[in-house]
Amino acid sequence: MGLLKTLPDTLERTHKELTLHLALGVLLQVTKGFASAEVERAYARARELCQQIGDTPQTFPVLRGLWQFYLTRTETQTARELAEQMMEFAQRVTDSALLVEAHHTLGATLCTSSENSFSLVSIWSRLLLCMIPSSIEPWPFTPDMILLWDASCVWVMSAGT
Repeated sequence: MGLLKTLPDTLERTHKELTLHLALGVLLQVTKGFASAEVERAYARARELCQQIGDTPQTFPVLRGLWQFYLTRTETQTARELAEQMMEFAQRVTDSALLVEAHHTLGATLCTSSENSFSLVSIWSRLLLCMIPSSIEPWPFTPDMILLWDASCVWVMSAGT
């Protein structure tokens, strides 16, 4: 990171710094844990860089990293806001794979809160979306995987009633 500061302040340098902070966030999640302050700092800096650049392919994984941080810390309101931003981004770039993942994050966030009806909408939307062919190979979500997750989410929601 220190070497980057010696480079001229250009868009290329910003992209390189973003790539490094995104990679650092992933590494810190594994080595320090999803809820460590270092993870938040890495992803927060990456998010600042994304905002400077504008929509970039790294925006979604940066939002996901922050979402994982806040959901792990049970800061569900912030996690929900990030999940909604992921949904908006996926819709804006019209990427069906990102849209499935955005529904997953929103559904998981709502499942941990008391907003069960919204969670069920997200669950079924995700299941339908996973049937759409994807440009991503291999397709990261199968209907079986989604149904398994969603069944556990419905069980958790029903346990609270």
